[in-house]
Amino acid sequence: MENQLGANRVEAAIAEWNKREDRYSSIFSTNMGSNKTLLREKLRYFDRVAATYTGTKNLDEKFALRLMKDERRRIEKQLYSSRILRLFRRWVVVPLRQQVRRKEGTRDLTVQKARLLDQINQLGFKMPIEKIDSHLKNGSPQFNIELSTYVNENERLDHKLKFEKDNTGQYQFEGHRTALINNKKPAEIREHFFSVDTSKNIRESEAYHLLSGRAIKKGDSWLQLDLNDVNTKGEYRVKEFGNMYGYDLDKALNELPIKDGLNYTEREDIKAALKRGGIQEVSFLKDGNEKRFYIEANPQFRTLNIYDEHSKKITLNSLKEGDVSEALKTAKKVDMQQDNKLQNTKRRNGMKLN
Repeated sequence: MENQLGANRVEAAIAEWNKREDRYSSIFSTNMGSNKTLLREKLRYFDRVAATYTGTKNLDEKFALRLMKDERRRIEKQLYSSRILRLFRRWVVVPLRQQVRRKEGTRDLTVQKARLLDQINQLGFKMPIEKIDSHLKNGSPQFNIELSTYVNENERLDHKLKFEKDNTGQYQFEGHRTALINNKKPAEIREHFFSVDTSKNIRESEAYHLLSGRAIKKGDSWLQLDLNDVNTKGEYRVKEFGNMYGYDLDKALNELPIKDGLNYTEREDIKAALKRGGIQEVSFLKDGNEKRFYIEANPQFRTLNIYDEHSKKITLNSLKEGDVSEALKTAKKVDMQQDNKLQNTKRRNGMKLN
């Protein structure tokens, strides 16, 4: 188990036990240092830690294990006055427990790995199994996995996926720090930590849209990053607009100067794209000429942002000026299927893994 330069995992495990012991001391009035039930559990816990890191090459961990061995021997004498009982426990009971734990641990790591991979796959991240497998086997209290995804020739997403052990020893996916890098604006790197939330888990494509300044719909709320408001951690303030705020996407679409309106399928497709944070291309005839415009949701002002084909923002009033003589279908979609776009880009260009 290689960890020559990493953090002292033995020390971290001991610190975790000390926190538990302090918590028990604050709850119960008895002396925890002489409580045999607690001492037995402490001894078993130290046995597990020693068995887990016995092959370490980290010098600090080796030293911590030697100190832990002295502590285990002291607790043994405190619990078992008979030397024969201590030797029996040391040579028979402990090895048998370790054998059982190894079998259970292998099954448990397999279950944890499957759960974590499923969780991150649902968020759109594609990660080689060996990336997470090596960290789980290493047993670190926490670890990060870095991935990079190329959205297009100019934009790249750099992700740092954070995993951490909980109080039960199970690894949990805490969230991802995502940075948007634009080759045309190398000095302007936007990044934010998206924590795991059962109702607002942010997918890879949604993180891209948010960091691009667009809004997305999650559950009953619209979310948008305030790119002008950064806290001390370098993260943006999240603006949230719930149902009570009154943003009506259908009403905003109805204000577009499309003569014959939209059929149900077209409207639902556009709404779905806008809710994901995408930009929708809309074409119609204006003053006898076909014009292409791009729309995106703007929940804060209860409207739609409109851009021309040169990405210049225009007002709804200027769009309505002139003769809108015939509606055309809004068949083209920009960023509507961002998940598929990201995955197709990965397949064509490959995915860079740091």
